[in-house]
Amino acid sequence: MRIADTPLQMPNWLARSRVCLINNLAAKAVKLHPIYGGEMTKLLGATLLISLTLIGCSAESRSPDAIRNDTANATSAATRDAKAVALGVVDGLRRKGTVNINKASRDDLKSLPGITTYSADAIIRHRPYQASTDLLRRHVLTKVEYNRIVDRITAR
Repeated sequence: MRIADTPLQMPNWLARSRVCLINNLAAKAVKLHPIYGGEMTKLLGATLLISLTLIGCSAESRSPDAIRNDTANATSAATRDAKAVALGVVDGLRRKGTVNINKASRDDLKSLPGITTYSADAIIRHRPYQASTDLLRRHVLTKVEYNRIVDRITAR
C-alpha cells in the first residue's frame, strides 16, 4: 500500500483543539453581534456550544451513538426552552399594560385572567376604588381571584 492510497487522518487531539477553537469563536460572535443578542439566540447559541463541546472537547473517545444521543437530548431541551420563551413573549405582548379598575369596561375587565362577567359587573358596581386592594377589603373578589390579576390592575 502506498502512502497516497491511505486517507489522511487528523490526530484526535488536533481535531478536538480545532472544535474547541470554533466553539470559542462562536461564543464570542453570539455575545458581540448586535442582531444576534436576543434571548432566543443566546439560548440556541448556548445549546449549540454545549453540544459541540460535548462532541469535540471531551478527553475520551465516544461512540457515534452516544454523541447522537447527547445531541438529541440537548436539542430537545433547547426546543422546550425555546417554546417557553416564545410563549412568554406572546403573553407579554398580549398584556397591554395595567387595567384601571375605576374606568375599565366590562370587556376590559373580562380580559383579565379568571374574571367572569359576574366578577366584572361586581367590580363596576362597587366603584370608585382608592386602591386595588379595595377589591379584597370590600369583598368584591376572592383572594384567589385578586392574586391572579394583582399585577395587571391599578386604581387611578
